Amino acid sequence: MLGPEEIEAITESEGMALSEMLTTLRALSANVGALTSELKNLKWSLPLMITIGFTIISLVLALKK
Repeated sequence: MLGPEEIEAITESEGMALSEMLTTLRALSANVGALTSELKNLKWSLPLMITIGFTIISLVLALKK
């Protein structure tokens, strides 16, 4: 439960202006879009790197025998 001090702090504090909120949401949207793009690239490149790594390790182990 909120006490009188907390309620007073909430009611007296100044929030963000609408333009600041829109700017923040626009930046957040751009960041989420960039992250989504990077994850799409990682979805393809990570399995490829793992496959190449296992292939190299297998070749090295096969040549040592």
